[in-house]
Amino acid sequence: TTTVNSTSTSSVQPQALARSIPDGQLRLDLVVAGLSDLKQRAAYKVGLKGPDGKLLAPVKSSYVNDWKADGAGKLGGTLVYYFEPTKAGINANDKVDLIVRTESDSGCVYAVNFDLGQFY
Repeated sequence: TTTVNSTSTSSVQPQALARSIPDGQLRLDLVVAGLSDLKQRAAYKVGLKGPDGKLLAPVKSSYVNDWKADGAGKLGGTLVYYFEPTKAGINANDKVDLIVRTESDSGCVYAVNFDLGQFY
């Protein structure tokens, strides 16, 4: 079973992180665990659902170099997604849903609501 947690923290200093993200982009770090192999990282589908109900796909995704195996040999680490919410009409003070699902047949979807205005 894969466990999904969202986090807004990073090992990068806030000043350096702010310089590394282009204006208008939002970086989302997602910590996952329980993967059998690293190929399973690509099975996660993530999007932002804005106030209008439309789903916004990330413009880019990557990984943090923190992937490790637990005692049972299952892998865990951080997936990174970049979004351009303003291009989709999502404003800096809107509340949005983060939608996370996998390609599995389980039909399991996580929806986490957060207020973008809290980041200022």
